[in-house]
Amino acid sequence: MAKRANGEGTIRKRTTKKGSVYWEGRYYDPIIKKQCSIYGNTKEEVRKQLTQKTVEKDNGKFVSRNDITLDMWFESYIKLYKEGVIRPQSVRSIRSRYTHSIKPYLGDKQIQDITDMDVKNMLNEESKIHVTSTVLHIKADITSMLEKAAEKKLLLTNPAKNIPIVEGQKETRSKRELTDEEIYWFMLGVQEKCPKDMLVFQLLLTTGARIGEIAGLKWRDFNEDFSYVTINRTVIRVQNEDEWIVTTNQPKTKASVRTLPIVPELRPEIQSWKSRLQLIAKQFDTTLTDDDFVFYNRKKDRVYDEGHFKSEIEIILGYLKNEYNIDIPHFSPHHFRHTFTTKAIRNNMSMEILKNLLGHSDYRTISKVYAHTSQKDKMDAVLNMFAANPNIKLG
Repeated sequence: MAKRANGEGTIRKRTTKKGSVYWEGRYYDPIIKKQCSIYGNTKEEVRKQLTQKTVEKDNGKFVSRNDITLDMWFESYIKLYKEGVIRPQSVRSIRSRYTHSIKPYLGDKQIQDITDMDVKNMLNEESKIHVTSTVLHIKADITSMLEKAAEKKLLLTNPAKNIPIVEGQKETRSKRELTDEEIYWFMLGVQEKCPKDMLVFQLLLTTGARIGEIAGLKWRDFNEDFSYVTINRTVIRVQNEDEWIVTTNQPKTKASVRTLPIVPELRPEIQSWKSRLQLIAKQFDTTLTDDDFVFYNRKKDRVYDEGHFKSEIEIILGYLKNEYNIDIPHFSPHHFRHTFTTKAIRNNMSMEILKNLLGHSDYRTISKVYAHTSQKDKMDAVLNMFAANPNIKLG
């Protein structure tokens, strides 16, 4: 094996099973970040090709190998343009969409062979499964991925660039608020079936915080008398090689770092929960510190994540159905945030205060996403309108 200087690669003599001799040159492809091979009948032929690759790199005219599949490019794309640039949750979402919605159609195709019809067919098929917002995310992913590939000269033009927007299924996920009756029965179910989770749901309901933010609380985030709590982090799930791990990250946005008031009724509950955890810590021959998580599985040595509380909600709803024949429609931890916000708007809370409590940077998200109009709201509005105009005779 001959080794070349200055990162120019290596040249090896190879022999086929039938005894024929050929030469292989190995060089590093900086675009896909992998070692690649060049083959020739003579050592000199391979040497010239490797020299040409080196010159191209030096002059900024390097062209990557032309047999790169989208699967191969995806990993390079993530490492070059996403990891360390955008939030880990966003990287995780891109990976998930690629795995489930792009890879099955285009993953094994060579990038240079992907056409606009390939992209369009993929989006059409995915639109039969997903709502429009998800299809738009998929389209944005493949467009960005291929645009960066074109910049790296892996293909001439981006075939996804001018594909028209594909309408997906209608949005069916409910963004409703929980009714007072649902809250009553659910909290009863928590008390009877999963009492250890009561404080989590109480905080979700009374602070409007996201579930990841509540799950990420540490004892040092509370002030001395538990009248305030500061949101400093959020719990997320990330993929580490072949497994998913639960970890923490900075909050969703800069505005998400905020201090929230704790209603007086919950302050003794928080103190009681802390006392309970101090006793559990003693059982493990340790002590509870200010840097410990408020909601933590000490036996499994891990913090709880959103998936845990989603499962707990399902358990509680099943319990209510079996024990009391109370059938509450499925909901997620985020519904508590919707409920908090809608009740705040209905009670004429200042939009500036509400924006700060929710951790939003503007008001548009509040009015667009969180404010829900119930049938009672509409009826009350109509009745109040006519009550305010006694001169209008309706009968």
